Amino acid sequence: LFLVMAVVNNVLAQVIPPPADEVRDLNNGAKVWAQVCIRCHNLREPAEFSDNDWHAIITHMRIRAGLTGKDARDIGAFIMASNDPILPDEISASNNTKIADSGMSGVEIFKATCISCHGATGKGVIPGVPDFTQKDSRLNKSDDVLFQHIRDGFQTPGNAMMMPPRGGNPGLSDNDLKSVLKYLHKQFGS
Repeated sequence: LFLVMAVVNNVLAQVIPPPADEVRDLNNGAKVWAQVCIRCHNLREPAEFSDNDWHAIITHMRIRAGLTGKDARDIGAFIMASNDPILPDEISASNNTKIADSGMSGVEIFKATCISCHGATGKGVIPGVPDFTQKDSRLNKSDDVLFQHIRDGFQTPGNAMMMPPRGGNPGLSDNDLKSVLKYLHKQFGS
């Protein structure tokens, strides 16, 4: 079945290719996953399937769930991000301090980028996302460690999904990330 779905996916990709300039939006992928897919599926360990398998699975689910092509591609990017380890050169690229500040406050950045996985309450909306409201939450780590995890991405051992670098929004500057961290402490009391 997966082989048939992989062949169909390859044919569809050649017949209806995505726009060349389309950027995969991990944040949108997380949001659509939480709104649509999680109803029927618990998050699977991404490494359980290869990227080609995930393409076939998501193509099939696009039809079953009525997803747009962009949403399906974003979900795929979100799921497959955990199949690829973050390599040292990618980390240094994500550390680019030359990114201009967005001009948004910590709360605005949280609502635009972080809320799709962490939820408005900070309890997490996707299995494996930490609950910021617990006494022993991740927010009890030092700000240096938390900043590094937000900036570079982080995968908790045993969790299926990793936090992508810069929360999946490469346009956020280091100052933007620090603003989000301040908001998290203020909002969730750690």
